[in-house]
Amino acid sequence: MTTEQPTNNRAKNWATAGIIISWATFWMFLLSPFGLLAWIGILIYLIVKKSKLKWYLILSAWLFVPSCNFLTGTVRYFTGTATLQGVGGPQTFHGIDRETRVVSTSSGCIFVGFEPFVFPANNAAVRLWTNLFGFQRGSYKGAFPTEEEAQEIIKSADTIIVKHADKFLQFNISGQTVNLDTSDFYSYRSSSSAFDKVVGKTFENECFIFQRLDNENEEERKAIYIVDINKNKLLKTYFDYY
Repeated sequence: MTTEQPTNNRAKNWATAGIIISWATFWMFLLSPFGLLAWIGILIYLIVKKSKLKWYLILSAWLFVPSCNFLTGTVRYFTGTATLQGVGGPQTFHGIDRETRVVSTSSGCIFVGFEPFVFPANNAAVRLWTNLFGFQRGSYKGAFPTEEEAQEIIKSADTIIVKHADKFLQFNISGQTVNLDTSDFYSYRSSSSAFDKVVGKTFENECFIFQRLDNENEEERKAIYIVDINKNKLLKTYFDYY
């Protein structure tokens, strides 16, 4: 009895320390790997000692935060507001993910440290429910060419003069007018210059694919843009240099 009591106290102290360490280091990039290793060590210790206190480690940041993000990703999917989350330059993530048809977002170029425990859980939920039940409500369900397909389509596209009408860029092709919301196009391209000529082509009458002709920046000139014809929104940008 006297031996068991100190053992239980040590297990309780280690379990408490594991939870505190996880939350204290979770938000700091340089410390989080050490915090995770310490937490794993404590978990192994509690398992070896067959202590029921190991279940309290569920409250640690390493398990609690991903679980919450999986749950919020699930709720957002079923309410039609889900997004995929990632890290990197905004242009990498701006637009719709072709596989899930949800908006792909970025937290920016700065890596804090908690992202591997937050974003994958959210994204796993979105992909799981999309695979089981299809695209979330309100998402674009039309034709969506891959980057390789878009590159082939552009090869046979026509040269089009771009008109600027109110808040839209207008593309007139074969008697059809396609509008693109300028605020949507320039939202991640504030430094991008105006343009008046593109090569473009409609695809299955659901999306419009174009490439700029008049940009001196080679990287932007090679980019291929895909527009949702019905909603006048930019679906995706395929950048040649990514």
